[in-house]
Amino acid sequence: MVQLNSFQKALSVFEDGDDIEIIAITSEKKEKFEEEIDRQRITFKVINDVDVEIAKLFGLYHEYTDEEKKALEDLIGINWQDKYGSATANLVNGCFLVQKKTGRILLAQANGDLVKLPGPKEMLDVLAKSKAKESSISNFIPLKQVTLSGIPALDKSNLSIKLELQAIESDLKLTFKSITLGFSHIVMGSPIDEENLNTVEKTKARAAETLAERKKYRIGEPAPVFKAVTIANDNLEIDKLIKDKTLVLVFFRGTWCAYCSNYLKTLHKAFDIFADNDIELIAISSESTQKLKTFASEFKINYTIVHDINFKIAKLYGLDYEMKEGDIKALEELVGMNWKQTYGESCTLSTPATFVLQKKTGTLIYVSENPDYSNRPGPREIVEAILNSRKRK
Repeated sequence: MVQLNSFQKALSVFEDGDDIEIIAITSEKKEKFEEEIDRQRITFKVINDVDVEIAKLFGLYHEYTDEEKKALEDLIGINWQDKYGSATANLVNGCFLVQKKTGRILLAQANGDLVKLPGPKEMLDVLAKSKAKESSISNFIPLKQVTLSGIPALDKSNLSIKLELQAIESDLKLTFKSITLGFSHIVMGSPIDEENLNTVEKTKARAAETLAERKKYRIGEPAPVFKAVTIANDNLEIDKLIKDKTLVLVFFRGTWCAYCSNYLKTLHKAFDIFADNDIELIAISSESTQKLKTFASEFKINYTIVHDINFKIAKLYGLDYEMKEGDIKALEELVGMNWKQTYGESCTLSTPATFVLQKKTGTLIYVSENPDYSNRPGPREIVEAILNSRKRK
């Protein structure tokens, strides 16, 4: 139901002048999915494909062995007989965006991995491109001609972790999309000043230029180590912590940033999965200690947050960039923050970034640096990178 929930939350966006209808298809027993739809308050159309006839038309089905059924039951707590009866075939996750009038497909995605699902963001992006004639519509095939083959078998490795992280991540993607499109004015303020927004957006280019000039730390290289003090006033030494845990360093601009604050809250939701897999999360910002403490207390953040005095750690990792006086003024007016109370006399910000340091060696096994603050790696991507690196050992 995670995917249906995401589309339900985005329903108003789809219906806003775009004449889009969402239709969900399931092979679950009618009484079972109707009960769940009522509970989740799903209002769009759901079709029961009990004999997987529609799925077979698209080639989107998988014949489950008894072993796979049992694995699924154990991992996500379902009763196959209760949900699907004596059927051995079930749907493979798929999503199609079909063009009005022509019936041509603008987006077709299918995957045997239960958690790799296209969401509302992908649909809206493709729709926007097709309207702007950026997509090669002539290359899309009519609906009746669709055939998909080579669907991979069920990936049972770490399935329960992937499913839980998918649930957490789907909400983050939708929140980011809402902020970007201007549907959420809670943090950004209403109405949004377009001139200030454009000024702030241009700082991304300066951050990108600065980042390109700096030394880049790449996967396989040793990560820079440092000492710091957490907002709880505890001493932190990376070279000591790395002996016992895999470390995830998350650099963020500040809690005033709608993207940063929602991202930090999402990482908090995934905390137990990080902890259960010997992963320690450390968030780093040069925002004032008091503001960081207030945020951590309000949202009960249970991972480590470090106040990066004068951007010392950000500079070590080559992430700092200059903010000009006009940029600062525009940012203050746009999000209602006071720069001096937040960063003092500094005219610097840090590019959002994530570095994963391998346990014991301190070698980088994952790196993400992106001046586009609306683009962050989700917890699933981070955890999967770590688990995959452990498999290769």
